[in-house]
Amino acid sequence: MMKNTLGVLITYFNEKDLLNECLDTLLNQDEKPDEIIIYDDASEFPAQNYLSKNSSIRIVRGQIRKGPAVGRNILLGLSQSEYIHFHDCDDLFHRDWCRRIRQTIKDSKADLIVNEVSTYKDGKLLEDCIMNIKNNRLKDDFLEFMLSHSILTSSTTIRRSTAIKVNGYREILSQSEDYDFHIRLVASGASYMLIYEPLILKRLRQMSYSNLNQKEVWKSMIQSLELLSQELDKKYCNELSEQAIRGGAILFRLGATLEARQAFRLAHRLGQPRFEKHTKIYKILAKKFGPELVESLRNIFIRLSKNYN
Repeated sequence: MMKNTLGVLITYFNEKDLLNECLDTLLNQDEKPDEIIIYDDASEFPAQNYLSKNSSIRIVRGQIRKGPAVGRNILLGLSQSEYIHFHDCDDLFHRDWCRRIRQTIKDSKADLIVNEVSTYKDGKLLEDCIMNIKNNRLKDDFLEFMLSHSILTSSTTIRRSTAIKVNGYREILSQSEDYDFHIRLVASGASYMLIYEPLILKRLRQMSYSNLNQKEVWKSMIQSLELLSQELDKKYCNELSEQAIRGGAILFRLGATLEARQAFRLAHRLGQPRFEKHTKIYKILAKKFGPELVESLRNIFIRLSKNYN
């Protein structure tokens, strides 16, 4: 195997023409990856029907839908490249992505390369650098930063052997699998390099799976936090607790009361939540009476406000 080979591993599920748009931004670059593999997760509209003719692209199709974590692990096993980039097929590549990634691999030899991501909707740029890694106040502990921020699937390029070392993605997580995976990579001792410029354009779509299944996203997040709490150094317990509070509040507002209650219990079992994402009055009341009661009062207040208006 040649040194520093680069593979792009794309998961697909019924995105249709968005796949072609994604590939166009990859194949029209001055430098190109060494391999491109697409995993079609038993789509109703097969990926094969939405590809321009290109013999260098390999498609693997599942017969039963198994979700993105399983698909990425299949791609991880199939790839022959030293470095791999997992990609959501509705996101686009910056025209200089491949060159910048190859140069960073050559210069740094890092196990994990993280680049910034822009968001856009209906062809319009919404936010230039959504992960805010340049203003990371936790530069001495990137793992702590990752616990409180989402490192997106398409924002990273990984040494394949490092991904294999942590056993890839946790297949029991139907969502939030990328959050969990990247935290485990860094916790394993993987070296990393940050690219502050956005090299990926993330398309915001109302009909994306994660947007349509927010309860599942946050239920999986809480499941991940519980698993991580058994694996990470105890010094991260307070940050895990804070994220459990955040997830619990969102689940409560989505109507998943039982799951929210479980998240709040996990938070208090792990540490002392700071309620950093909430208002001062929320913090005071939540610390005294608990977040579930405060969320209940919040719902009552919102209903009363709507009736009054």
